[in-house]
Amino acid sequence: MIKLLFIGFFIIFPNFCSADVSAWIENNPVKVGQIFKLYIEAKNSSDTNEPNLSNIGDLEIINKSVQNKTSIVGTSITRTVKWTYSIIAPSEGNYIIPAIQIGNELTSPIRLKAVKLLKSDNSQRVRLEI
Repeated sequence: MIKLLFIGFFIIFPNFCSADVSAWIENNPVKVGQIFKLYIEAKNSSDTNEPNLSNIGDLEIINKSVQNKTSIVGTSITRTVKWTYSIIAPSEGNYIIPAIQIGNELTSPIRLKAVKLLKSDNSQRVRLEI
């Protein structure tokens, strides 16, 4: 009887133990002073609190957004939360974005290289504070 209840539980809630978290950036290397994006995604995680990014070093977070998505296909339910951070590397060098914890899962650390802007680039860093 217990075996039937156990099997029935996993038939009704198939994604209960299959949490998956990942983190990636859109470009590597990045240019100093230009904005790049860091994405963090959690699928089927029971803890969807915002990740703690206080330990990313000298990188400057400019903006953040969050997207929640739930899809139901047959009896399978997938819940996905995706955080998007706009970040600037203030100086040239190598950075490491450490593993980020979401619930009981950890993302992989990310190695990031920031390079100087070429003189041919006409873009300049502009900061507006209101």
